[in-house]
Amino acid sequence: MTIPPVDLGVLDYFMTYGYTNPDKTIYQKIKKLSPAHTLTMQAGSGLKIERYWDIRFSPDFSVSEAEWEERIIDKLRESVKLRLVSDVPLGAFLSGGIDSGSVVALMASLMDQPVKTFSIGFADKEFNELPQAREVAKRYETDHHEMIVEPQSLDMLPLLVASYDEPFADTSAIPTYIVSKFARKHVTVALSGDGGDELFAGYEHYQKLMAIDSFHKWTGGSFVGINGFLHRHIPRKIKGNGLTYYLSRPRNSFAAYYGKWQESERSQAYLPKLWQELSGQQGETVKKQMLEKSLTKDFLSKMQEIDLRTWLTDDILTKVDRASMSNSLEVRVPILDHEFAELTFSIPSQFKIKGTTKKHIFKKAMRRLLPDSIISQPKRGFGVPLKSWFKQDLKDYFHDSLCSQDSELSQFFQSKFVEKLIADNSSGMRDLNQKLWPLVFLNEWLKGQKKKEFDNVLQR
Repeated sequence: MTIPPVDLGVLDYFMTYGYTNPDKTIYQKIKKLSPAHTLTMQAGSGLKIERYWDIRFSPDFSVSEAEWEERIIDKLRESVKLRLVSDVPLGAFLSGGIDSGSVVALMASLMDQPVKTFSIGFADKEFNELPQAREVAKRYETDHHEMIVEPQSLDMLPLLVASYDEPFADTSAIPTYIVSKFARKHVTVALSGDGGDELFAGYEHYQKLMAIDSFHKWTGGSFVGINGFLHRHIPRKIKGNGLTYYLSRPRNSFAAYYGKWQESERSQAYLPKLWQELSGQQGETVKKQMLEKSLTKDFLSKMQEIDLRTWLTDDILTKVDRASMSNSLEVRVPILDHEFAELTFSIPSQFKIKGTTKKHIFKKAMRRLLPDSIISQPKRGFGVPLKSWFKQDLKDYFHDSLCSQDSELSQFFQSKFVEKLIADNSSGMRDLNQKLWPLVFLNEWLKGQKKKEFDNVLQR
């Protein structure tokens, strides 16, 4: 069987955001079934695709803040209880953050035996949350298991690539795979805290995008051209380049441009012919269309809606699903119970972000379950210290693989641009490893496709 050619529009979407489209795949003419849809094969009439659930933000301003706290606690407890039904050993991921801590706290109140909890940490203190995880584990007397993850080598890259059907550039796939493998030694099912940041607006970028929206509203969009000029003249390796990029986009669509690779970077990186072929189907088009179709009026809710339709399903849940099932572990996500999600859609935005406090109402609700040190700590992503972990490995890999004349990337990218990106990263002015990682993963994925094609030829 011949492997289908790459869909250039999906490739560009991947380079823009680090994951692939909600309803398409990296292969031409092969589609995905979108979330919350059913597919029925009917004799004589072909395929029938129908939506059975949708996201609807409808804030209820008649409910007090105190009442929202009670409803959140009650509904989440109910959701956790439903996910404790199991005839095999069950535990929970415990990262040290408020979401997983809340799930573990409610599990402890509902179970008649200690909750088995699993945490991983890093020698790099910036990424290590083990002290916070231990605090929750001690408070609820869990059967706690933890491990320090040592710096990895790129030898694990083929394993990661094999776990995903398509290119996938979320570096947190690495610790997610490791903690899943660790937990599977003790349990068959694990509960996680995924979904809290999407439902309660916990991401840093929400506040950044809200500030940009306010600026556009205040200026009436009159500074878009000036910021476009500034963006074109600020080198990529200088901080501030990203801000001028978003400020140079129209108010009604700038949020679609929040991603890993800017449009201007991709236009310079691809082979000229490829960029020409992409005309009208660049990666941002998908989210721009979602923004246009959205019935949500409130800006923050609109950002949450877009992330729920894309980032959550195609990155976060895909990552957890592949990493866990690769280790024969089932992961359940009580925060993403549809009834709990619907409850959060009714909570007004001013209760989600209040002043500079993200997830305000969720934090208030969970203060009765978690210590202040967990509630008030700054958010940390479940990432890896990529720069220090792969310092030598990545440096060698960049030059030996990404920049070589026979690199798999050469069929899409200009080697001079890749070399310049690597040089800018090495200069130390900005850490560009998060921009380079999509190239690393894509290169390995393309190698795998080439090998499959070769194996197919041998079998004919």
